[in-house]
Amino acid sequence: MLSIRIDKRVNVQLDVAAIYAESLPNRIEAARSVALEMSKKEVKSKLPQLGRPAKYLIVQVEGFGPVGANLRVSPQKSSRSGRSGYDRGLAATVFLTGRRGGRIISAKSGKFMKLRKESVAKGYPPYLRTARLGKLKSNKEDVRNTVKQITLANLRKSFQRQGFGARGGVSRPGLDAPSQAGI
Repeated sequence: MLSIRIDKRVNVQLDVAAIYAESLPNRIEAARSVALEMSKKEVKSKLPQLGRPAKYLIVQVEGFGPVGANLRVSPQKSSRSGRSGYDRGLAATVFLTGRRGGRIISAKSGKFMKLRKESVAKGYPPYLRTARLGKLKSNKEDVRNTVKQITLANLRKSFQRQGFGARGGVSRPGLDAPSQAGI
C-alpha cells in the first residue's frame, strides 16, 4: 500500500528553495570578490615583512569560471631607480626565483666599480674591478604560503558574513549582488 501525505507548507518550502537557488550563486560570488579584494590589500602590506624587494611585487585578482578566482603575485616591470642603479623589477624577480651564485660581474666602463658608502662602511674596498655574485635563495614558497593563509582566512570570514558556515551569517548585507570592485 502506498501512502502520500501533502503538508500544507509544501508551497512555502518550494518558494524558499527557489529563492535559495537564485540567490546562493550571487552570495558566493559576492563573498569571493570581497574576500579577494581584502586579501589583495592585506598581502600587499604583509609581503614586505619577508624582504625589501617584496614591496615591488604586484598582486592582481584574476577570475575564472562562475565562482573561481586567482591571486597572482608577479614582479613589477624592470626600471632602474636611484643613483646606485637599483633595479626594482630585477630585485623582485630575484627575490621570487632566487639566484645561482658564482657569476662574475665587471665594470661597464672597463676600469673600476665604485661601491656604495654602506658597503665601504662594512669593510669592502671602495673600488673593485670584478665581483662575484653570491647565491640567493628563492622566496617563492614563503610568498605562496603567506598569500594562501591570508586568502583562506579572508574567504572564511567573508563566507560567514554571507550566511554560510556552521552557525550561518553574522551580518548579511542587504544586497545579494556580487561586488563590482574587481571589474
